[in-house]
Amino acid sequence: MVTKTGVLTLGIRDLGAKMSYQNASDVCNRIYRVSESAIDVIDGNPSWFDQASSKIALIVGDAPIRYLDHNIATTDEKRAVILTFTDGVLVLIELDFDKDSPEADTRVIGRSELQGMSVGAVTNAVGYAGAEWPKRVAVSLVYGADTYNLPFRSYDPHLALELAALVPSLAVDLNR
Repeated sequence: MVTKTGVLTLGIRDLGAKMSYQNASDVCNRIYRVSESAIDVIDGNPSWFDQASSKIALIVGDAPIRYLDHNIATTDEKRAVILTFTDGVLVLIELDFDKDSPEADTRVIGRSELQGMSVGAVTNAVGYAGAEWPKRVAVSLVYGADTYNLPFRSYDPHLALELAALVPSLAVDLNR
């Protein structure tokens, strides 16, 4: 359960039910799908990657993941974020690659904590039918002092569709 302040609490009975190898494997696949070339897996998964995937799987449990994105290897910066939205929470995995062994620091924020949203570029709807639209969308979300400009990779049409599907529920989050 996530409290109004965004703190995650799990009862011991819930913990066993929520942990699943399959969920962690699904999360791994979704992270790879965002950008396969961003994560070096020649010698196996990096430990931070396995930790991040496992933490996301534990926290979301059986809740469907509505959107997952990351900015790993999008810049030369030594910090990265993996963002995961369910219907109720935003899971943030923050990575610091400047450390000798990066850890997957984790924050769980109730979606009702969204303070602001702006929608930037959207592919014009005129001339597109159904699942083809939008091919591009840009959204900025404000949670506390942090702003997330999504998608991190604007050229991915699959992420654009997932983000576009999430936008109406994010607008509702502003009124909670």
